[in-house]
Amino acid sequence: MNPDGTGAGVTEDSTFYTQVNMTRTIEQILGLKPMNQFDLVASPMRTLFVDNPPTHYFLPWPHVPTAIALNTGVTQTPTQTIPACPTTPAVKAQSVATESPAVKALRVGWMAKKAEVFAGKQHTPDAEDLDTVNHLTWYEATGFTRPFPGEKAVRPASDFNRAAPAKADLDD
Repeated sequence: MNPDGTGAGVTEDSTFYTQVNMTRTIEQILGLKPMNQFDLVASPMRTLFVDNPPTHYFLPWPHVPTAIALNTGVTQTPTQTIPACPTTPAVKAQSVATESPAVKALRVGWMAKKAEVFAGKQHTPDAEDLDTVNHLTWYEATGFTRPFPGEKAVRPASDFNRAAPAKADLDD
């Protein structure tokens, strides 16, 4: 569209493009090789770029002031501040003041299991027991009070044995 609001001189492209097409186009503009097979087969967005664009494309656009103030409808000011993140190197499991001793025991047991499962494995992908990690994630998200889907009760961490170390994967 021209600065005067008319669409004179504008060509339209009705080609369906995706994010991968945009990535491929950026790679070509920067002179990079495709990063993966999807980029390789994606069509670059050539028709959107021209060698000699019309000069009216570079004229200044008229400023249109906003019709609605940004604070319209805002009646409340913030009443509390967000607490700062703890600066300790290891954040320990925090228990909820109203949780029962059984839930607290489950939480402590699972936090110990978490430390055991992930100890020294930051450099080895997929070395953890998937079932154990899935249960840990579920229990942490539900406050150690809801059974894992398909089970009748929250299982203690001691139900999960440490799996044997995975064999080295030759393609990693």
